[in-house]
Amino acid sequence: MFGILLLTALTLMNLYVLGRALSVPALTRRVPRPWLVAAGAGLWALALFGILFGRGSAGAMGATFELFGMDYMAALFLTTLCLMAVEAVTLFGLILRRLAPRLRGWALVAGLLLSMVAVVQGMRPPVVT
Repeated sequence: MFGILLLTALTLMNLYVLGRALSVPALTRRVPRPWLVAAGAGLWALALFGILFGRGSAGAMGATFELFGMDYMAALFLTTLCLMAVEAVTLFGLILRRLAPRLRGWALVAGLLLSMVAVVQGMRPPVVT
């Protein structure tokens, strides 16, 4: 049951972040939309593979896929939170229509930076003084 909820959350966050990324003109000018969709689908498939098969397989490959899946879901969660904050301010783009796509772009950047900080902090050994 927990696995189903985990996969549902992963799928919904992936669709939400991908949909909002496709609405950022600065991003779609640099990267074609089909490439963004393919990247989103590929990352989702890798994370799905890691969640489904990572725990059951004994070995480094399974553990690597599982770690990637969990890290990707954490990055999606942080990015979703940043995007939701922008959506709350702009009322899902109903107000500040001209500014909303730019704010979404900045939310994507903030999510990326938060994810990078989380990875660094997660790899750092604990310090107790």
